[in-house]
Amino acid sequence: MNFKAFALLAILAMAGSAAAARKRVTKKDVAEAFPTVVDALVAGNYSSLIAAVELAGLTDVFGPDFEGTVFAPNDSGFDSLIEDLTAQGLAAQLADPTIVGTVLKYHVLNTTVKAADLVDGEELETLAGVPLTVVIKDDKVFVEDVNGRRARVNKPDTAAGKAIVHGINGVLLPIELPAAGNTTDAETAMPGMPETETGAPEGTMTPPTAAASGLMASAAAVAASLVAAAFLA
Repeated sequence: MNFKAFALLAILAMAGSAAAARKRVTKKDVAEAFPTVVDALVAGNYSSLIAAVELAGLTDVFGPDFEGTVFAPNDSGFDSLIEDLTAQGLAAQLADPTIVGTVLKYHVLNTTVKAADLVDGEELETLAGVPLTVVIKDDKVFVEDVNGRRARVNKPDTAAGKAIVHGINGVLLPIELPAAGNTTDAETAMPGMPETETGAPEGTMTPPTAAASGLMASAAAVAASLVAAAFLA
């Protein structure tokens, strides 16, 4: 073997070793890339979800000591949810921190589960007290809510401290939405919401008046914009 051939082989061997080392470090230390769930969300540009987390006062919950699994809806998922709730006359409820908090907790498990370990038909216990159902179809993984709405796991297994974040393309709801045009069934509280002095559940998803809807929706939009700007600055 001449000198040039030997040198080329040596360079290739060194490059392969370096690549292997990078792979080993990345696999071993991946949790250090994102110390917290919020850091992972910021890096993934989940601006609507970040705003919702702040509105619900859950930022500290997702600190470095949080251990669990988060199904993180992307911005398109939130846009679709707003469209659906607007059709039901319920969009203004997204300004209520209690309701937003319950919806977010429906996307959180208190155990860490990788996407590859999810089983078709499995029910996942969430922090909202209502289970999500796993659906696997054509080798794609979905999570399904009580309405039969499905969100696809399109960005699995992002490590964030002691937690795992799975990006999904939709927002799931722990309460059955009323049929189109049915406002009576809308007066149903999400699980775990306290009663008010009038006996109506606090945070009840009732159709607001047009004026109230406009004011609350505007307030929610402003709050979300301010929060997103603060996190992404």
